[in-house]
Amino acid sequence: MQNEPVQNESTPQSRATKISPAGAKLTVVAVATGCAFALISLPRPVLPSGPPPLRLSRHAIQIVIRADQSLASRVPSDALAEQFRSHYFAQGQAEASSGETRAQFDARRRALTKAVKRLHEHDREAVMALRAEAVQHFEQLTGSNGHRRSERWLGSFSTVLERYNLSLRETSELRRFVVRTLFKARWNAIATLELTDTFEPVEEQAYWGWLALHGDNASPSQRRLDAAHAFRSSGGYGGLEAEGALAAALGRHAWAATRYHEAHTHTGNLRLRNHALACLALP
Repeated sequence: MQNEPVQNESTPQSRATKISPAGAKLTVVAVATGCAFALISLPRPVLPSGPPPLRLSRHAIQIVIRADQSLASRVPSDALAEQFRSHYFAQGQAEASSGETRAQFDARRRALTKAVKRLHEHDREAVMALRAEAVQHFEQLTGSNGHRRSERWLGSFSTVLERYNLSLRETSELRRFVVRTLFKARWNAIATLELTDTFEPVEEQAYWGWLALHGDNASPSQRRLDAAHAFRSSGGYGGLEAEGALAAALGRHAWAATRYHEAHTHTGNLRLRNHALACLALP
């Protein structure tokens, strides 16, 4: 009888036929992971649930705050600055009171326009210094150690904030900066300037981004979509996705699909690709 070859653990055949329990588990996990990745990677339409949350650079926020602190220390102490303050305070007190006549409002508006023009002619930095001064007072009045609210500085600002799910006493750094930025925009409006006049990019992102991404109390509208466009133009994170989500909510599905496709191209995010597919399938 012919002797049969002896097989041992060092031969290729024995290694192929013997797998340890741990190795078997690793094989199953690897196969399962591969299958899951393949499923996730497959194009499939998924309707968007809404825009992404607002994200801002903490470093950029701190730069803006320090710049305002520096500006506030250079407020001119002259008659022009005091004249502007008196008109500004009158606006706040009028907002907090029962109201005023149209003639009174128009007269103050003309006076403010004239005061700002004279300040600009005298010293361009003076206008921004007065705004920085107002921001410092705002932070003192609304901070954790602040005194009671002052109508002449804040007017009806707290009521405006409520419309956008914000308050004067925000605690998170991001929401607090948004409120601060909205206060700046209010100051600009009273001073007859553009709402975002001389804003840094992170301030524009805070201003437009909150309305576009978190304006839940306002139904999706063209105004909110315009805000998303301004947010993206200022370098806001997730701007293309925000435009896509708001366009989809307005029923502009083809345009939304284009925005989601662009967002996917820029980021490689498969979720954005799937949102684009879903929007293309809608009428």
